[in-house]
Amino acid sequence: MSNLGIHYALYFTLWAFVEVFLLFYTFRRQRFLFPYITFYLIFGSYYLSMMNIIRQQLAACVFLFSLQYIDSQKWVKYYLCVLLAFLFHKSALLLLFVYPIFRKEKDWFPTRKFQYLLLLIALYLSMNYNLVVKLISIPFALFTGALGYENYLEGILYNEKLNSVAQFGNNTGLGVYIQVYLSFVMIWYSKRMKAHYADSFFLIIYSLWFVRILADFVVGDSIILNRPFVYVYNLKIVMLAYFTVFCLRTKQKIPLLIACSFILIHIILFLNVLSNGEVNTSMFKFFWQI
Repeated sequence: MSNLGIHYALYFTLWAFVEVFLLFYTFRRQRFLFPYITFYLIFGSYYLSMMNIIRQQLAACVFLFSLQYIDSQKWVKYYLCVLLAFLFHKSALLLLFVYPIFRKEKDWFPTRKFQYLLLLIALYLSMNYNLVVKLISIPFALFTGALGYENYLEGILYNEKLNSVAQFGNNTGLGVYIQVYLSFVMIWYSKRMKAHYADSFFLIIYSLWFVRILADFVVGDSIILNRPFVYVYNLKIVMLAYFTVFCLRTKQKIPLLIACSFILIHIILFLNVLSNGEVNTSMFKFFWQI
């Protein structure tokens, strides 16, 4: 496209369309989610990730689409999707192991107690970054070596520009408490949500979402350590949509108030992102303004 002299606005439009199309087409049979996926995609500022790490996010959106083939046990179609994702970003090799994990068991986090225990461990690890690095040093070396990232030595995990707690504000500020609140509430209603949707596809979505929640706390905003978990990042949008629909359908006072609080929180977070655009990569100018 560059060699053809095609304007970069069309280049970004193409990839944005592919990402958003895959996100919505994956849930074409659950169209009741569409308004809420739209809301959280924008007001949760998830679009920033989609347009900042474009290649891996394209692979992640292909993976999201491929989850239906795990549910229907169509392994050939699933691995063809993994191949397509790999052509965008070679870290997609990690996805080879997802199908066997969900081959028989769809719900890997069946009880609230187990989830809260894991959440507490994740919160503890979030305050002990050095311990996290020690625990992952061996798998990190194997992962980077297998994918040809030998230049990503363990020392890069202490690189201030890529892992600075001070820079990213890990475990500080209101955002962390908001994340704890959102996660705690959704886990509390997880059993009722699973019964409400009564769908094995939903169980896969929920399990992968919970993995991402744990990763949010354990690896924080470390660019390097977050890379493997980009593939389940967009499931946060989907689970927020599922949860909001669930709360509204109950027509009970407390769930309705919780749904309103989720929406209000994301509006506030969105305004905060816009008001701090100079430091969080969200500020932009249209090309006709330059």
